[in-house]
Amino acid sequence: MKRPIVYIAAFFAAGAIAGRLGADWAVGAAVAAFALSSAFFGKWRIYAVLLLPVVTALGAATVTVSLRRDPAVMALAGADGEATGIIVESGETEGGYGRLLMSLTDAGGSPARGDVLVYIDPEISRRLIPGDRVRAFGELAMPDAPRNPGGYDEERYFAVQGISLKMYADGAERLARPAFSARAALGALRARLAAIFDGSLPKLESGIMKAMIIGDRTGLEPVTEDLFQKAGIYHILAISGLHVSILAGAITRFLKGALGKRRGAVSAIAFLAFYCALTGAGNATVRAVVMASAGLFGDVIGRRGDSLSNVSLAALLILIFRPLAVWTPGFQYSFGAVYALILVSPAVSRALSAMTRRLGLPEPGRALGFIRDDFVSSLTVTAATAPVMAAHFWFVSPVGVILNMIVIPTVPVAVGAGFLMCLFGMILPGAERLVAPACQLPLWMYHALCFVGLKLPGAYIVTGKPPPAAVVSFMAMIAVFAWAAGRKKIRRRHASVTAALAVCFAAVCVFWRTAPPEFSVTMLDVGQGDATVVMYGREAVLIDGGGDARDIIGESTGRRTVAPFLKYMGVSELSAAFVSHPDADHAVGVIESVEMMGARVVYVSSAADARGTYQDEIRRAAESSGAAVVPLSAGDEVTLIAGAVARVVWPPPGETIPGNDASLVFRLTYGQADFLFTGDVSASVERKLPAADISECEVLKVAHHGSKYSSSEDFLAVVSPDLALIGAGRGNSFGHPAPETLERLEAAGAAVFVTAQRGAVTLTVRDGRIFVENMIKKI
Repeated sequence: MKRPIVYIAAFFAAGAIAGRLGADWAVGAAVAAFALSSAFFGKWRIYAVLLLPVVTALGAATVTVSLRRDPAVMALAGADGEATGIIVESGETEGGYGRLLMSLTDAGGSPARGDVLVYIDPEISRRLIPGDRVRAFGELAMPDAPRNPGGYDEERYFAVQGISLKMYADGAERLARPAFSARAALGALRARLAAIFDGSLPKLESGIMKAMIIGDRTGLEPVTEDLFQKAGIYHILAISGLHVSILAGAITRFLKGALGKRRGAVSAIAFLAFYCALTGAGNATVRAVVMASAGLFGDVIGRRGDSLSNVSLAALLILIFRPLAVWTPGFQYSFGAVYALILVSPAVSRALSAMTRRLGLPEPGRALGFIRDDFVSSLTVTAATAPVMAAHFWFVSPVGVILNMIVIPTVPVAVGAGFLMCLFGMILPGAERLVAPACQLPLWMYHALCFVGLKLPGAYIVTGKPPPAAVVSFMAMIAVFAWAAGRKKIRRRHASVTAALAVCFAAVCVFWRTAPPEFSVTMLDVGQGDATVVMYGREAVLIDGGGDARDIIGESTGRRTVAPFLKYMGVSELSAAFVSHPDADHAVGVIESVEMMGARVVYVSSAADARGTYQDEIRRAAESSGAAVVPLSAGDEVTLIAGAVARVVWPPPGETIPGNDASLVFRLTYGQADFLFTGDVSASVERKLPAADISECEVLKVAHHGSKYSSSEDFLAVVSPDLALIGAGRGNSFGHPAPETLERLEAAGAAVFVTAQRGAVTLTVRDGRIFVENMIKKI
């Protein structure tokens, strides 16, 4: 069996995938492993039969063990309590809250094992360092399931990281600080290196360099992350093979010169392990360090390394300690890219060379050959990782093929300058500023390339969540092609299998893209706020977007919830956006969504004060996407997607109204279904609404998050809703929805759906009937 580690890693990964799906899948994977090893491997068949099914079973068993949690710890969920343990990591969230990862020694007065993620006042967390023994007290809770389609899956994150519970801590006290802590020492060094970049570079460039050199992503600007993602060069922000190879090359040359070949190689391996720990040991970093170390170990024992075996060894080591990593996009992208470079890229190059010879064309010269190889590498990596991007982020970036041909050869300049800044800053403080321009120039070029590249047609394509059959058939097609191209003689059946898989992939995509569209209305869970998306096929209208006045624009619900939902559904641009009134909990998410996704038109209330909160931001966001800002008042009609018509019934024309009562109120009609959107108007406005315009609406978007000062009995008697939607945050301080409002809605015969309990609520109009689906199935 040639390269046995490759097969061991592949079957272990298959077992890990099956083990996560359930016991039946695990048994099926072991049986499949037995069948495959019995049918192939030639003279090595008996060894494969004895080994590979066992490896598959071990992969499944490792996942089962990693999912096991201490019952005593899990029993504390849902109540206030205290937990004692050792701080493993400390930092802050994007929102500025303190974040501590604690390895438990005691919980609720009893010995306990497991990790707890603690959210706490940042002033407290800054006083604690890894290695401290701490007692924290507050509410313990289970991780959340996704609350919106395409939303953050906290359950999966906790499972992958091996975290049992989270705690919203009221406070914490340090019980002991060790004389020496390796984690604390690494954290202090990391902070010192971060300070070097912060003191020498502007904020934007410093955030990028900290991510590229020390794995600190907290300083990355959201705009930069989105820009690099869309352009297909986001991978340069992760510490991976290119970054590690630059460091390994420099340090190995120095150490071999100083210590000799073997001792230098061993010392270089130790240094790379230290660097891996310093940067957080992400999957891409571990993969790159293991591959580099395997190559260096070959120098020690006098054997030449094999890239395919090395990358497979890295995958196996990661999966042994983090078996659920196989489900994460970082693992899939990192290893998919490397396997593509090792297996697929040479196959494509051989195919091009064979085609050149058959056509009688001359072989390209050195310069053209380099460009051709660069293009082939970029193309194969982009194609091989496209299913990962589509499955996890719901878009692909074809422009990345071109941009990576320019970016990747220049990354060593930025990374090398970054390492020199660290070296100079530690040895001779202030000297790092001499190297800073060498970091800035490539980063400026990357931004310019992204802006120019994304203007090209087809540069960035929102795919939506692809069917599993499309992902599997595409990946299988690439795998079969690589396998066939690696044979000495390509037979007709190889081409036939590849073509069949290509037809399967195309058929699934055609069916998926041409499936009959349906009209739906989804109220998203954006916490204490309103955000509703009306959809028909891949066209969408946004009605409010949630938000929080404490959030920085660009880091609120539009970026975190609304835009991911739109991409998940395959929406590349908003047909229209409504801002019922310019309060933060309605407007901020619209501003961000329009900036990120674009919109053709933005509708606002004509009664809102032009100098009011977020009015300027709304106009700027609309201008940035080329959208017109259109004020609406009673009597206006707007035709939206699928022929749906919005008839505005409030505010009156020519009036300026303060606060919530300036909200747009309109009736949305699609076929025989009527939806009434009421913004945040109070009962005093409800009494002024013409009965003829609001009567007999099947669905009511309840005003002001279910406030007791809205949705009066008289108003509900006129509207007579069958369904009522309320956007409210869990445990909000306003007490929304008010018990009085819920009682009035129940008395009016309306079925009430509150996002705080049900997550996103989707209403689908089908054959004249309205069907309801909750994101949270169990209440």
